[in-house]
Amino acid sequence: MIGLALHELATNAAKHGAFSNSSGAVIVSWDIASDATGSPQIELVWRETGGPLVVSPRTVGFGREVLEEMLAESLDGATTLSFETSGVVWRLTALISSMAAIIALPGNAIEPPGKTSHSDVVQPHLAA
Repeated sequence: MIGLALHELATNAAKHGAFSNSSGAVIVSWDIASDATGSPQIELVWRETGGPLVVSPRTVGFGREVLEEMLAESLDGATTLSFETSGVVWRLTALISSMAAIIALPGNAIEPPGKTSHSDVVQPHLAA
């Protein structure tokens, strides 16, 4: 489902956004931190810059439904989609356990983030 969301964002960027001109760019970033209960969660951010001025679309189609509702629901997480004049910004926040349950790889484990800082690097590894 994340792949479908990223495909939708890339397609729209090519048609209307940052990928539609030579000066545009997309920054994709992610971070793993603890939520309020101490459970590890991921925040994935798509941020477009340098494209044409953005205007919020008047209609809601399947792609927007994927970005705003379906993905958040399937991961028991939250998404936001902002049509800032400087570029589209999409954000996904979901518990790692929700993502792991969907991926369901045998032996897959993710170390929890460090307790001193939410910016500690977390490395996924395969459990022995």
